[in-house]
Amino acid sequence: MKMKQFLLSLTLLSMTCSCVYYDESRRRTHPGRVAFDYTYNVLEKYATMLEYAYRFNEYYSQTDLAKRDSVDKLYFNNVKILRGEEENTWTLRHLSEDKMHMSVRTNGHNLNAPGTWTVRDLSSSSVKQRIIYEFEIKNEDRNTWSVARHNNRDWEFEYSCSWKIHFGKGASRKIEGEGTLLSIQSPKLQLDYTIEVPLRIEKIRGEAGFMDGIIKILATDVREKRTEETKACITSHDNVEIRYLNSREHWIYNGRLRF
Repeated sequence: MKMKQFLLSLTLLSMTCSCVYYDESRRRTHPGRVAFDYTYNVLEKYATMLEYAYRFNEYYSQTDLAKRDSVDKLYFNNVKILRGEEENTWTLRHLSEDKMHMSVRTNGHNLNAPGTWTVRDLSSSSVKQRIIYEFEIKNEDRNTWSVARHNNRDWEFEYSCSWKIHFGKGASRKIEGEGTLLSIQSPKLQLDYTIEVPLRIEKIRGEAGFMDGIIKILATDVREKRTEETKACITSHDNVEIRYLNSREHWIYNGRLRF
């Protein structure tokens, strides 16, 4: 089976890549766009959870209630912070049901010094559909965290990744690393991605989003052992250049992040 037909068959099995319309399937770089969409869904989910974990670390690091209230008002206008039932566990629940809901196990320390937290997605859609997003965050230095151990899967893929995220001034963030997505259903698809140029997140006109960066994606038909390469060059929060085989095309995508 040609890789183009292979990727399209997976898209038809799943409706998660809703941003790709079937009347666009004749475009030369459409298979590369499908590979990018699957990969981007993971990037968006992780980046959002990591941002809230970073903000919570600011809250958790404060030494008295007044300071915590100040951070709460600054970062968590639409989020409730609750103590969990288990020791050293906290819950962050967005007031909108369809948005972020996650738990953080702090192990009794903040991440301003070497240490590890465990973060888990608790959103209602994930619980109903038995989706698991759970991973460990480690402090590399004051403004750099790494993503380590995983237990991540949804109805389509199992995930793994090795990331570093650098926290700059304001809302500036940079993500580098690599990861793998392996489809649960057959035909088996494996997507191996490498962030070749760090993905930069900035806030423009009050909205955070991916502004630039380059991702190399290797899409492999596991049974046929056939691999094709895609390069996704993000040029703004709503434009990405897809390089697939010998073709290059610009596509509109939604690179805005929900925080």
